[in-house]
Amino acid sequence: RDSEERYRVLFNSIDEGFCIVELKFEGEKAVDYKFLEINPAFHKHTGLGDVTGKWVTEFLPGHEDFWFETYGRICKTGEAARFENPASALDRIYDLYAFRVDDPEDQHVAILFTDITQRKRQEQNLAFLADVSGELTRLTTVDEIMQTVGAMIGDYLKVSSCSFIDVDEGKHELTVTHSWTVVGMPNQLRTYSISDDPDDVFVNQHRKGQTVIVCNMTTDPRTKGAVPEDTGVHAFVTVPFHRAGEWKHMLSMTDSSPREW
Repeated sequence: RDSEERYRVLFNSIDEGFCIVELKFEGEKAVDYKFLEINPAFHKHTGLGDVTGKWVTEFLPGHEDFWFETYGRICKTGEAARFENPASALDRIYDLYAFRVDDPEDQHVAILFTDITQRKRQEQNLAFLADVSGELTRLTTVDEIMQTVGAMIGDYLKVSSCSFIDVDEGKHELTVTHSWTVVGMPNQLRTYSISDDPDDVFVNQHRKGQTVIVCNMTTDPRTKGAVPEDTGVHAFVTVPFHRAGEWKHMLSMTDSSPREW
């Protein structure tokens, strides 16, 4: 009883996610696993609710074979493993330590894990910025800078276009001066009118230096369902740049399909 109590205190108080799963095999191949126990921190690291007693394929049909193969190997060999790997269905990256528990015929594996998504993305972002800085040192013209950096941003964020925009509030105009686009995306080089509506949400956000994010132009109430057909844009992010306190430029990233940014 003392041992069980100590286990429960540890199980419930550790900050790492912890679970015990039961593997399902078809022949020698692991094809699914069921959650037997999860600790309170499990939800924080996965975003999942109470999954105790459920098979992972029931609620994560896109879960990669990597997880079944890895836990299946640990279950069969009894050799513990520490590794890092993304779980695409959860849009997270994990640091994990997994090991077999109980009798081998029970096919149980315990998993101690931590969500390291933010750290990994910060590392990736810093590496990307270092690459951009390296390119900037060798580029000499505005056109070279705009095309090269635009292409790097487009590839890194997997967007359909990346554009640099000059703002002239005196003329009520936004002019796309340079634009990188994927093949098949309409050319973004053009001039747009700035709304003179004092209640225009986008204009007011840009004047305040705030980034605008739209995930779906057909459903976002701020766009009133308007999708300019000649631009091919269905989702966008615009980042305003101010000079001497005035809104002078913008960086725009668009996608030809709705997306969560």
